[in-house]
Amino acid sequence: MLQNLAVMRGWPLWTRLAVAGIALTLACLFQIPLETEMPDEPFLLFFLIVIASTVAFGEGVGFFGVGLSAFLSFLFFEPFGSLALQHAADLIRIESMR
Repeated sequence: MLQNLAVMRGWPLWTRLAVAGIALTLACLFQIPLETEMPDEPFLLFFLIVIASTVAFGEGVGFFGVGLSAFLSFLFFEPFGSLALQHAADLIRIESMR
């Protein structure tokens, strides 16, 4: 197992970044339709992919995964894709989630 990890960490940097980026993008595309049905934890899959990419590809790729997942997480904020409150009802909805 450790030998396989050493081989994967020996891949070119662009390949490791591309694999981590594709995995996070696919997770985001998978989670967006599920967010309307199950709105509780959209970030768990991001967390698992970042941990797996850090173990498999090294700390640098893991840091890239954290940054990309933080960028992609804006799609899951209410109102959709924005941090700004548009209506008073948005604040009431946020307060009711506590």
